[in-house]
Amino acid sequence: MDDEAARELERRLELLSDPAHQGQDFDAASWFWLFLFGIALPAALIVWGIQL
Repeated sequence: MDDEAARELERRLELLSDPAHQGQDFDAASWFWLFLFGIALPAALIVWGIQL
């Protein structure tokens, strides 16, 4: 990694460590979609793939 990329990475990490730049928490609808597409759907596809 060159010096410019390292400095840019450090700058971005410093910005993200500030709570003002971290954004808000997920709402209930976001948690639902994260669960559906991240856990339930992949699990169903794995079970379906095993059945084939």
